[in-house]
Amino acid sequence: METAKADASKIAEAKVLRAFFYYLLMDDYGNIPFYTDNNTTVDKIPQVSRKEVYDFIVKELTENVELLSGTKGGNYYGRFNKWAAYTLLAKVYLNAEVYTGQAKWAECLVACQKVSEGNFNLHPASNNASSPLGNTYYELFGDVLPDDETILSIYTTVDVVSRNIFTVRSLYGPHCQALFGYSGWNGTIVPKDFYLKYTDNDIRKKQFLIGEQPGGTNYTLDISSLDNPGAGAQEGVRNVKFYPATPRNGGGASNDFPIYRYADVLLMMAECNVRLNNPAAAKPSIDAVRQRAGLGALDNVPTLTDIYNERGLELNWEGHRRQDMIRFGTFLSAKQFMESSEEYRKIYPIPTSALNANPSLKQNPGY
Repeated sequence: METAKADASKIAEAKVLRAFFYYLLMDDYGNIPFYTDNNTTVDKIPQVSRKEVYDFIVKELTENVELLSGTKGGNYYGRFNKWAAYTLLAKVYLNAEVYTGQAKWAECLVACQKVSEGNFNLHPASNNASSPLGNTYYELFGDVLPDDETILSIYTTVDVVSRNIFTVRSLYGPHCQALFGYSGWNGTIVPKDFYLKYTDNDIRKKQFLIGEQPGGTNYTLDISSLDNPGAGAQEGVRNVKFYPATPRNGGGASNDFPIYRYADVLLMMAECNVRLNNPAAAKPSIDAVRQRAGLGALDNVPTLTDIYNERGLELNWEGHRRQDMIRFGTFLSAKQFMESSEEYRKIYPIPTSALNANPSLKQNPGY
């Protein structure tokens, strides 16, 4: 692209996209193979420290973000525009202390404030009889996500571009068959203690299914054991947040997936303000998310526990919880059916295939 003298915004978009994938690798694996020269063969790619990759990502984002388009939707649906890049930068800063040992709360807050310049809002939540879950809130998890709140999404059409399998993975076979005409996988379930955190007037509770269902199914709140791939055949709360959009089949559905949305940005702003000892400034952000869900404002200024809980209630099944648990110090603690974990579990083992392809790579400690 540089040789062809492509438009500066297109080169910037490619660099930001590369930074995004390095961010995912760094977050998951710590010290990773890193290169920017395509003349490097796989077996010669050096493994560099998490801190070095972090510094590269921040440099690439800060140098290129203002070159990106500010257009939302249309040709930029599912692409990195300026607002998506600032959200990515905020995410990198939000977890900077995990990556480097040095917190960057103020920098994260500034990046979130830049996202706010993109005129995003919380998508309206109102009763909607045409919605399978009865509320316009769930348009955020359907097909073609609304750009008033959605900042970056994965475009999906079943059997064409990827697939969205959240609901079919969760539902018991006969239940899914009765609803959609194909069998479910009886896999992913929702833990009892998490489900009970939702109050009955919270519109986000509509995503969960418990008790008697079509197809002779009756989901129990308690789980006696975990099996492969999930719990017992009718044990555990099931999740239909991503209620299958058409076209759909037993392999998935056409729901697009929100990588970043404005509710997450508001909760990041709230967290940064609390961590910077300014909880009063955090309250409007977290209250906005709560009130959209049908809840009242917090009685007092928010604590980190309030924000941690609200992130779970709002963003469950959207791929943020592992980071949140590591950042808040809960990731290694014991949970139902699982003993406490050792420190090294905060990052994943480097895959055997990568080690075989590049003998210079060193496996992460503990694996």
